[in-house]
Amino acid sequence: MTAVALTGTLCAAALSDMTPYDEALGTDEYFSGATYILPTDAADVNAEITSDLERMKNDYNINTISLYDLENLDKDGDNTYKDHLFDELERLSMKAVVRIENYNASS
Repeated sequence: MTAVALTGTLCAAALSDMTPYDEALGTDEYFSGATYILPTDAADVNAEITSDLERMKNDYNINTISLYDLENLDKDGDNTYKDHLFDELERLSMKAVVRIENYNASS
């Protein structure tokens, strides 16, 4: 899987010949994935999320994303931005995957 990282006001760009994917496929058929660094410091987080996801889906045929910085998306303790993120994923028929990491503190 090749990653496309989006952050702030940077535009998505294909990082190799493997993206954009040649065709749009449903997540029940095949995962066409990318890593998404959430725009936690954007002036309008919801608008940035919508724009990024639509670009990923429509321009790059990405249907599945792995999320970075999800724990910092809502700084004030509510779930406003997370709710918007998952509503947009549903609207666009996209999925998110969770990467669980464990670090050895002694290394």
